Order: sequence, then C-alpha cells, then structure tokens
Amino acid sequence: MDRTAPVNTRMSPLSTKIPKLIAHRGNAAEFPENSLPGLRSALELGITHVEFDVHLSADRVPIVLHDANLARTAGIDRDALEMTWAELSQIIVNEPARFQGRYEDVGVPSLSRVMDLLTGFAGATAFVEIKRASLRKFGTDTVVRSVCDILKPFAARVVVISFDLAAVDLARRYAGLHPLEQLLTLVRDSAAPRRQRHRRHRRCRSFWSEGGRRLRAI
Repeated sequence: MDRTAPVNTRMSPLSTKIPKLIAHRGNAAEFPENSLPGLRSALELGITHVEFDVHLSADRVPIVLHDANLARTAGIDRDALEMTWAELSQIIVNEPARFQGRYEDVGVPSLSRVMDLLTGFAGATAFVEIKRASLRKFGTDTVVRSVCDILKPFAARVVVISFDLAAVDLARRYAGLHPLEQLLTLVRDSAAPRRQRHRRHRRCRSFWSEGGRRLRAI
C-alpha cells in the first residue's frame, strides 16, 4: 500500500478510483466486529477506509450492528430490532463463540458514537451499509432519514451502501450522500443470468472483506 499517495477524502458518486483496502466491520480479526475498539484499532493502524453496518433500534435509534439477532454477537437469542436503545446499550457484543469471553466491556455502539470516533482521524472515510432487515421492519423512509440525519454533517467522508436500491437512492436525494451505486454492480447484474449474478455478488462481498479488487461503479 502506497502511504505516500494523497488521500482523497471526498468520493464522487462516479469515482473511478476505489480504495484497495477497507476495514470490513473494523479490525474484526482482533476485536468484535462493528465495535468501537475494533473500528478504532483499524483507524489507528492507518487504515483510511472503514465499513460498518447500521440497523435501527425499536425506538428508531441508528445502531452499528450486523445481525438483527443477537445470538452470534452477544450470545443472546433476541431480536435487536425489538429492543430499545436503552436496552441495547446494556448488551455486551463480545462474540462469545469466537473470543471466549475475552472482551467484557464491548457494547453495541450507536451510529452517533461511531461518527464521533471518525472525527478524530483526519482523512478517514466510512462506508455505511444500511441493512435490509431494518428497512423491511421500519420502512425505507424511516430508516434512511434516521441514519442520514446523523451522517449529514459528515457527507464528505461517508459512502452509503446497501443491497436495497431504494435506500441508496433516497440517501442520495435526501442527504446528498455518496452512494457506491448500490454495492457497485447490483443494478447492472439484474439483467444477468441468476448464476452469473450470484458469482458477481460474491465478488462484491469479497471486495469488502479482502480488498484488492477494482470494481467499476455503474
């Protein structure tokens, strides 16, 4: 990775240069995914692009969490979308099966808290994925507006992504946020054979976790 190259902190919707390295859910190799310690670690290691996932709590607070069910991340078989922020803020998301209780004080972060963290790292860009489970439960308008109200002050440093085209389009229109054209190729692939689409979607997902692929936005 060329550390001498200038960092572009503002990505246009039709950017021709896609970063080669994105910390998928933060430094998830050493910390629980989507956690403040994991995201902070990635940024402190010098990674300039981080990705994380966003849901809404039952009382419409944007939270940073991948699975709607807390079984994997917290060892609790409960639906986070049915819990209030006050309840979720007490939950420890230490991925017990993976870390065996190594982390005892890692909670579910709010989107606001994560964006506060980002302000301490000049040049850092966040790829924010709006999850479909929340879109289905609360509606596209409610979710996107709740999330974008927090992201607006950071518009130059945020790229909104989702597997839901309507959510990406609304984020662009409502808040002027940069979408990565609905995870790069989803619309174009809709005309391809199902098996071919599946392979391309797998490559899109590998981009976030492995990096190194130059995928062109439509």
